[in-house]
Amino acid sequence: MPIASIVICDGNPNFFFQPNLLQCSIAKKYIAECVGFIFSGLSKQKLNQARESKGLGALYERLQICDPASAARINENDAQRIQRALEVLELTGKPMSEWLAQATAPSKHSFINLALIPNDRSKLHALIEKRFDLMLEQGFEEEVRQLKDHGLTDELSSMRSVGYKQMLNYLNQQCTFNEMTDQAIAATRQLAKRQHTWLRKWPELHVFDPWQSDLLESVKQIINA
Repeated sequence: MPIASIVICDGNPNFFFQPNLLQCSIAKKYIAECVGFIFSGLSKQKLNQARESKGLGALYERLQICDPASAARINENDAQRIQRALEVLELTGKPMSEWLAQATAPSKHSFINLALIPNDRSKLHALIEKRFDLMLEQGFEEEVRQLKDHGLTDELSSMRSVGYKQMLNYLNQQCTFNEMTDQAIAATRQLAKRQHTWLRKWPELHVFDPWQSDLLESVKQIINA
């Protein structure tokens, strides 16, 4: 029986679940991982220490020796990707290049690719703004402040993500509160636009508007066809 992979693109948090239905959010790498392989739980502490003591160049040289295929496709100044490749190697004993080759191998499952992409961009933009306002009401500023107090800086990719980057700038007195809010909402809209563009390139994709009245029945028809 085929598995339906549901891609929910910003704007319809209330969906449905049924057997053989795989739901995932829009984060692009997670879609690929759900359909190919899933790898998580990477520890950064050891490699962070090596980077601080020996420098990024030493990590890249190690990658060239242990996983030359990954080193060939990763820029020597791309600290985040170099470290991730070494993390995979250290924690699994297998180079990142082998994991990627495995991920692109034919799956034993057949997939029906479904995506929820809003037709009404203005409605989507309003929901994005409402969502960020709700984050602020629920203590987002204090959350980022605590992360900052624990030593997390914009050198970490997690602190450069949409929303966190702008809030951290505000807490570092690099912008006003209103500027932070406007910048975070604008960055989220830009992210949604990039996600839409990427999604539409997905092969054999069935696209639905999350607000269409017959959404559930339309999706069921595709799954049961």
